Amino acid sequence: MIQIKRKLTGEVIYETEEASLVGAKLVGMNLRGADMRGMNLQGANLRTVVLYNADLEGANLSGAYLDGADLTDSNLTGANLSEAHLGQANLVAARLNDANLSGASLSGAQLIDADLNRTNLNGATAIRSSLIRVRLVGASLVGAYLSYATLTGSDLTGSDLTGVNLTGADLTGADMTDTILTDGYLARTALSYAILGNALLTRAVLTGADLNDALYNSSTQWPEGFNVQATGAILVDKTAK
Repeated sequence: MIQIKRKLTGEVIYETEEASLVGAKLVGMNLRGADMRGMNLQGANLRTVVLYNADLEGANLSGAYLDGADLTDSNLTGANLSEAHLGQANLVAARLNDANLSGASLSGAQLIDADLNRTNLNGATAIRSSLIRVRLVGASLVGAYLSYATLTGSDLTGSDLTGVNLTGADLTGADMTDTILTDGYLARTALSYAILGNALLTRAVLTGADLNDALYNSSTQWPEGFNVQATGAILVDKTAK
């Protein structure tokens, strides 16, 4: 028997005679405040489930279906969400530090104020997602698709966005110090007031990008032949924080 309990009261909110929750069907259930640390929910159907303030630290949710789920203020530190389906999910203020979201689908998801430091988002899709003020320090987003996503005020310090697609995305005021954007596609991307000190933009596509009042320094590397002086970006001796 497997039981899921509330983390604060120990109340049993779900139980099954099954030996495993792999592939379990828990659609629409209220698992608010559940203690699910380390559970194996690989491939489980958790569409529209309420996991508000749930503790899923270290859980295996690879390939799980979490479309439309409410994961507000949940703890997903170190969780495996590779290839997970999180379209339209609510992850506001969720903690996803050191999680594996490689290949995950996050299109339309809400991740406002979420923590994703050192998170693996390689190959993830987050088209039109809201990542306002997210913390992505040291994260890996190699080959990720974030076209038309909103990342205003986000912290991407030291993150790897090699080959990322940020077409039409809004990174106004984002901190991209020491960020790798080699081979990135940033056509029509809003980068005004962004901090680009030491950023690596070698071979990046910046057609139509808005760099007005963005800050960069002498160590920022632009695509060959790119005329940064014509963009309205500001050269500073030391990138301001």
